[in-house]
Amino acid sequence: MELRELLKRLKDMGGSDLHLVAGLPPAVRVHNELTLLRDVGRPTPEQMREMIYPILAKEEIERFENDPHFRYDLDFARGVADLGRFRFNLHKQRGSLSCTIRALSGSIPSLESLGLPPGVRDFTGSLRGLVLVTGPGGSGRSTTLASLVDEINHQRSARIMTIEDPVEYVIPSDRAIVTQREVGDGADTLSFENAMRYARRQDIDVLMVGYLGTPGTMQQALELAEMGLLVLGCVTTTSAVQTLMYYIDCFPADQQAQVVSKLSSNLLGTISQILLPRSDHRGRVLACEVMKVNVLIRSEIRQRKFDTIYTIMQASAAEGMQTMDQSLVDLARQNLIDYATARPYIREEATHRMVYQLTGAGHAGVPAPAAAGEKAAVIAPGLSDSQIRRRLGTAAIPPWEKQP
Repeated sequence: MELRELLKRLKDMGGSDLHLVAGLPPAVRVHNELTLLRDVGRPTPEQMREMIYPILAKEEIERFENDPHFRYDLDFARGVADLGRFRFNLHKQRGSLSCTIRALSGSIPSLESLGLPPGVRDFTGSLRGLVLVTGPGGSGRSTTLASLVDEINHQRSARIMTIEDPVEYVIPSDRAIVTQREVGDGADTLSFENAMRYARRQDIDVLMVGYLGTPGTMQQALELAEMGLLVLGCVTTTSAVQTLMYYIDCFPADQQAQVVSKLSSNLLGTISQILLPRSDHRGRVLACEVMKVNVLIRSEIRQRKFDTIYTIMQASAAEGMQTMDQSLVDLARQNLIDYATARPYIREEATHRMVYQLTGAGHAGVPAPAAAGEKAAVIAPGLSDSQIRRRLGTAAIPPWEKQP
């Protein structure tokens, strides 16, 4: 069993991830569905080792087997001739090796090709401030960050540095000078915090940080933005309001007032995104929420009035903002998603009803959005639009999804 052959299968199938587990058939994730490669033998623990270990450096093997803090978990990226670049996560389960391999695009996609709204491009023209790209794992955050960086790379002369774990997209310098540092023992820097601490001595104009996961990195991101850098970072929140609350709550209570002040002064905006399966089963499509910090939002952040920020975003489409609900309605109007796909991510009752009607869910017998305390009704096929509207009633937002 050759690793190269399995990676070729992954690429030929248009898959995003390859899963290798000793004793199980290899599996490829295509458009969020796992497909077992039943025509390929199940690798033994010995075969797993023979496949993976030859691509590891001696230092990586030593870290994986013996490091007291990181033993049995290893992230790294590799380029494979004629196939492209892949991100590997090597780990152990039940005493044997397992590996998850993600196929990375050979070229950096443009902002438009990702499906991001035009207003996102405005962030790349900023000379200083903090931009946060957020979303759950597998939502395309790294790709969006790479696209933003590459846009700046083509726009102007600047010194750009990325700090990643691992480096996923190789960004060739164009008008800018681009350097990319990989985090890890034996890599380019030991930690995100170390690399960010010394970035201020390296004449950086733009800094991209693959993950802001600790109060230390969050604090440094704000300080570097305040010093005049454009900082692009990633967090795992799912909306603009949640991002603000999470960022502040990560700090002790006695530091939060200072963080709020710095965040209100230096935050440029957030891009919160998810990838959803297309209704035609031809891949996935991006839905996103965009907040651009204007005078009103800056004031609300300072006063910690987060509940009104969503309303401001709803009314600020002319400034390039959009809520997740507005994005989902737009995708439904283009027949790119169905109601069942959109439903878990919808916040407003009116959006439930609109997406339900736009996608024709009622004609397909899909249960209609139910009013609070009522059972969902099935709208029978064949009803007119006016009859469907009368039967829809008022949808309910679950208590745990309601804003305070």
